[in-house]
Amino acid sequence: LDLWVQNSNHNLATIFPALFPHTLRPSATVARVLSIPTFNLDLVPRLSHVAELELENLCAMLATASLNVQVHDKRIGRIDGKPLTCNSAYKAIWSDKPIDYFAPAIWKNYVPNKCRIFLWLASKNRLFTNERRFN
Repeated sequence: LDLWVQNSNHNLATIFPALFPHTLRPSATVARVLSIPTFNLDLVPRLSHVAELELENLCAMLATASLNVQVHDKRIGRIDGKPLTCNSAYKAIWSDKPIDYFAPAIWKNYVPNKCRIFLWLASKNRLFTNERRFN
């Protein structure tokens, strides 16, 4: 994870503990967020009061930040002081992909697997229908 605050060894999860649980992309990089002028933080729609205050502080802090492309890109092999795992690497790889809000409804229910697969293919428009077969 990036270290966002200059001259600090802490990431945003430890600096803003009330805001961090509201993010949809906890592994977002500084470059990704700062590449859009409106600070694309991907937060849940409703924030707690404390999280709103922390968001104001974060936006004020990031308003003066600018990227320096000459600085060497450093990657940390640990997340929250723990060694890198397959799970955390997988989440980091998929962190910049669009969020599929329909997926949990498909995969976290008590229907047979063949129904889940059918729904997944239907949501991705991958069902082998007559329309697709003959075109």
